Formats: sequence, C-alpha cells, structure tokens
Amino acid sequence: MNKFLKSKLIFALVAVVMLVTVIAVPLLGGGISSARASGIPTLRSQMTTIATSAPANAVRAQLANLVSDPSLGQWAAELTVQGGTNLTTFQRDLLKAVETESSFGDVLTKLLNGTPLSADDQMRLAALRQGLSNNPAIQLLRSTGAQLKGSSSLAQDISGVVNTLNGPRQTPTPTGDAPRDAVLADISSVINGSAFTTLSSSTIPVLSDSGAPAFVSTLKPEVVATFLPPGQAIALLLPNDRDPFLTPTEKAGLEIIEGIAGYIAVIALAPEELTALALVGIAAGIIAAGAQLITGIADLGEALDCDHDGDPWDPNDTVGIEC
Repeated sequence: MNKFLKSKLIFALVAVVMLVTVIAVPLLGGGISSARASGIPTLRSQMTTIATSAPANAVRAQLANLVSDPSLGQWAAELTVQGGTNLTTFQRDLLKAVETESSFGDVLTKLLNGTPLSADDQMRLAALRQGLSNNPAIQLLRSTGAQLKGSSSLAQDISGVVNTLNGPRQTPTPTGDAPRDAVLADISSVINGSAFTTLSSSTIPVLSDSGAPAFVSTLKPEVVATFLPPGQAIALLLPNDRDPFLTPTEKAGLEIIEGIAGYIAVIALAPEELTALALVGIAAGIIAAGAQLITGIADLGEALDCDHDGDPWDPNDTVGIEC
C-alpha cells in the first residue's frame, strides 16, 4: 500500500473515532444531554416565576388566615397539656413557639400580604424574631436544616415531598375538639384549594429536577428544615433529651404543629420587604411545609379511626359512640 493511500486510511479512521466520540460521550453522560441537572440559576429563575405568581399570592393570603387564627395557639396549649411529661423538651419548645406566634398573627399576616408595617408592627416583629431565634426548638430545626445542606439525605427528603404532593389529600371532618377542628379547617382550605394545587403542580418539576438538592441547599436553613419528614422532625432531640412516648393522636398533632412552626419561622425570619429572593424561600417553605401538613393530617385521620373501618374521618369515630 503506498504512503498516500495509507495516510488517507489513517485520516478516515481518526475521523470515525472522533465522530463516535462526539455522539457517544453525551449519551454516556460525559457531555450535555437532556438528563443533565439544571443549574442553580435556572431553577432559581423558575422558582422566582412561581413564587411571584397569582397562585402563590393566593396561598400566602390563605396561610395568613391560619397563622392569625387564635385557635392555633389554643391547640398548641392543649397539646402541651395532653402530652404532659411524655413530651420531649424539643416538643414542648416547639409548641411554645407556636403559642408565642399566636400573639403576632396580625404582623405575620401583613408580611404575607405585603402590607407595609407600622413602627409598632416593626417593634413587634423584632420581638417575635428574637423569641423564635432564642427558642431551642427553632434553633435545632435551623441547625438541622444547615446540616442537611449538601447531604445525601436532602435528595431523599425532597423526593418525599414530591411523592406526598402527588398523593391523596384528605379533607378533615369535625372531631369535637374546637381548637383542633378550627386549625384543621384552616389547613384544609389551603392544601385542598385550587391555588395550592396549581402551586404544587408548578413546583413539582423544579423539585423533581436532579439539580434540586443543590438549589435547595442555597436557601436559608429554616427553609431547608421544612423538607424534613414530619415524623423525623418531631423526633429531634435537644441535649439531655430522651426519646418520646406519644399516642398516635398526639404524634399526628405534633407533626401538624411542627409543619406550621417551621413555616412560621420561614415567614418571621424573612426580610421585612419581601424581595423576589425572599419570596422564593417562602414559596419553597409553603410547598415543603404543605407536604408535612398533608402527612400529619393523614396520620391524624388514621389515629382517629378508632373503629378501624377504613374511614379515617368518619364523624362517628368518637369516643363514647363507636369507640
């Protein structure tokens, strides 16, 4: 074979190898492909659009009704008495945080609705922030959220939120406990409303993106903490604490309160002026805390199904009637 023909064959072979490389590398994950995780700026941009949408505004207004309802503080006080010595220090402090917030519901309502705060409002907001920042349970939630950033557990927790949002949502019926029923009605109006459904549908693709853990890790620790599974969150222990012993009803009630407490921390510790970046954190907190509330309500329904007929919100499931 002459040198000219040999060189042409070598050139052709190199060209084929290069072509195969160009095609194969992306398919093997070594280059840009449709499966590649979206970057943080892309996901933040998508969440900014979601967080400033009409459904997000509607859900914030609905949540304002929840945090300003005096029944919230009453139920927290009730759970404190019911749990008694069975509660851990963390759980008691968690309930105390919600009781404390109940006196500041009007200020949080203004924050959620973007209403300018008066000088008195600003002083009261500062007092609430200080109270929450000094609360050991909120401190532990925030430090746990900080530790969750960048961990392998965060991806699993985000996946759990998505699965919950894709699952069924129960509508509680009255249980005979006035404070609890009022809070459950407030929550049900949110998680079963069209605005939350639309907000969830818009956010699920962002949280399902393989880049979601990196994006969520850029949010404030109190926001990241809302992605914890509720059963895991209420089992957090402060130093010298001990494992709790709770009835199923108390456990489910605490799961719901924890979801609310985590969301309250997200709102109260956000900047007074809700910038687009702050709204992204609040929107993420709404979605993740919403998933916690959905789980807590399902667990409460199961606990209240005392005749075990498979209907967790049967109004006949009342002590003294069927049970």
